[in-house]
Amino acid sequence: MTAKGNTGHASLLHENTAAEKIHKIINKLLGLRETEKARLKSNPELDIGDVTSVNMTMLSVISCLEKSLYKARITVVNIVMII
Repeated sequence: MTAKGNTGHASLLHENTAAEKIHKIINKLLGLRETEKARLKSNPELDIGDVTSVNMTMLSVISCLEKSLYKARITVVNIVMII
């Protein structure tokens, strides 16, 4: 997954940043992770293979100058989902 967005001076609240965009996706994945962890913990009959595991193993952030405007790109390099 890659999110691209606006950047600028840190004293301002810029719209459509890459971090805002990727934040929504990561929150959904971590919500699924928490749900599955709770399911596993609450039911002693379940084993790790009975739930979906989600693990984000790497996040890459790149900022670059593009056509006189700063742009940022955040890439989730590896999210492991085992279903």
